[in-house]
Amino acid sequence: MQSAELKGYGYQYCGIGLRNNPPVLKEHIYSFLTKKNNRYIVRVEEHNNDLYIVKFHLKNHTNSASKYIILTNFQDAPRKIIFTYILIGLSIVAKNPKASFGFIGSPTIKELSRDEKERLSNTKRFRIYTKLAFTLFNPDNYQHLQDQSCSSYLLLSKTKLKENKLLLQEIQSSLESHYLDIDSMFSSILPSV
Repeated sequence: MQSAELKGYGYQYCGIGLRNNPPVLKEHIYSFLTKKNNRYIVRVEEHNNDLYIVKFHLKNHTNSASKYIILTNFQDAPRKIIFTYILIGLSIVAKNPKASFGFIGSPTIKELSRDEKERLSNTKRFRIYTKLAFTLFNPDNYQHLQDQSCSSYLLLSKTKLKENKLLLQEIQSSLESHYLDIDSMFSSILPSV
């Protein structure tokens, strides 16, 4: 996919946030403004093995524990917003052709109210992001791996895989230690039953 084909918003690189918070080596911060003047923050965690984990939220939600699950309902060109995240990913690939990516399709507040075993499974965001990842990141260049049970997705660079046959195992081990229990990431924001 050529970046010129994607119609996203202009974004800016804002610098490095967290540094050396294992397994995160550093956190790259980007931001962009939508046509309705809503500012979004994109946090890209850089891990070992050229892995980048992408997270994003509305700037106004920065201090909220729920920042990654809130749906804005602004009707502010959601496709263009998502394409902006993809353009940021493509800019990372331009600098680092061995880059791999990961994301979690965070549950909505409504999904969090589901049964404990189902709340993180196959979320709305996961389904949308999965379709886009498979469409926009060529399977000739990336191995696509997904886990519907926790709505997580990995795009592994085949160039990096050729270089390191244990790449998947190393990434899984690192992520499991960092995101020990994905369900616990959302436990503080579960709706009252």
